Order: sequence, then structure tokens, then C-alpha cells
Amino acid sequence: HSISSGVSLRVQRSVLFALTQMKKHRPENEIELLGLLSEPLRMELHYEIFMPWLEDHPFLHYFRVECPAFVRQMCHTCIAQEAIAKGDVLFSGGEVMQQPCVIFVRSGQLVYVKSAEESPKVEFLKEGDWAAEAVIW
Repeated sequence: HSISSGVSLRVQRSVLFALTQMKKHRPENEIELLGLLSEPLRMELHYEIFMPWLEDHPFLHYFRVECPAFVRQMCHTCIAQEAIAKGDVLFSGGEVMQQPCVIFVRSGQLVYVKSAEESPKVEFLKEGDWAAEAVIW
């Protein structure tokens, strides 16, 4: 395969970053003792872990008060953690996603570029910020 040096370097950085993250944050399915928890207790654990991330989103903050059982279920079944490498494109304008999502920045920084006909608008998202595909706005 003839892979450009730029992509090759990004692949190497991404793999090193992923390995570092795996050492810091072990995936839940690799922790055998968590498999011994009852489903309701696991749901409660997921709520405790993920709800602080969601509090900054105005709708989810409100929804937590109005529909706490649904938000607990959402924390249990709808949240995925993903390590993103520098240079990764999460979504693009005009792209139709199979599963629309909201992205919550837990650490690092994301660059959000909204293309306009005249000039692109660039925003830097930091820890605590969130972004969503237009279909979710």
C-alpha cells in the first residue's frame, strides 16, 4: 500500500494515544467484577459516572429534573466514550449519520468549523463544551 507520510504519522500518533488511554481508562467490559453487578446497580453506576458530563447541556439538565428515570436509562444505554486523535473529522456538513450524536468534550480541545459561503466560522470547544450535528439542534 502506498500511504502518505502524513496519514502514516497520524496513524502512529493515534495508536500511541489509544494505548495511553487504555492504560488510564480500562474499558468496562474488561473489568470482570462489574459483570457481577445487578442491572439496576449497573444503571445507577452509569448514572453517577455520566450525569456530571451531561449537566452542562441545557436540555439534558432540564430533562433530568422532569424525567429522571429516562435520563438514568439513557446514561446506562446511550453513552459511549471514544478517544479522538488529533486531526480526526467527527462529522461533516451534508453528511447523513446512521446514529446522530451529541459530543461532550471531556478533555482536550475540539475545533468546530462551520462552513459558510463567505467564510468559515471556527470555534474551539474545551472541556465541558458540547457540539451536536444539525439534526439534533
